[in-house]
Amino acid sequence: MCLDPYMSVMETSAFASQLDLLLAQAQASEARVRRAPKKSKLCAICRRFARGFGYTPAMPSSAELDAPVFALCSMTCMDLAAKEKGMIDPNRFEQAALRHASLQAGQYIESIQKTDLQHYSFDEWCTLIDVIVTGFTDGLRNEQHAASQSKHNDLKAAL
Repeated sequence: MCLDPYMSVMETSAFASQLDLLLAQAQASEARVRRAPKKSKLCAICRRFARGFGYTPAMPSSAELDAPVFALCSMTCMDLAAKEKGMIDPNRFEQAALRHASLQAGQYIESIQKTDLQHYSFDEWCTLIDVIVTGFTDGLRNEQHAASQSKHNDLKAAL
């Protein structure tokens, strides 16, 4: 933007004041972003950790530009948020992790020799939940690691 050489002193002063105000707003916004704590957000669709995707359903006001309305984990969840649909089907890694968690839960149930959940103590119930959640996350991690190793080995073989 260039200044008109024929602007009056008042017009130049008003223009400078507007520029100063815009600069101060930009600096305040940057300072807010720098001060904001780095919190892990959960995906608005599937509740996994969000990974930098976001969705704002309508044009935000200038006050809402700092962050999207929804934090999301993937393009799939972003598409679902835009369409306002439900959950996604598990991918092949998640299906394998579910099988792994099921086996772990079965082993725990056999170890305490109780198949009727009604007769579980609170500690047994909490342990079963822990076994399932840990089994799922371990299975998911193992499946993804195996897939990444497979790609790495395929690349080595191709070279």
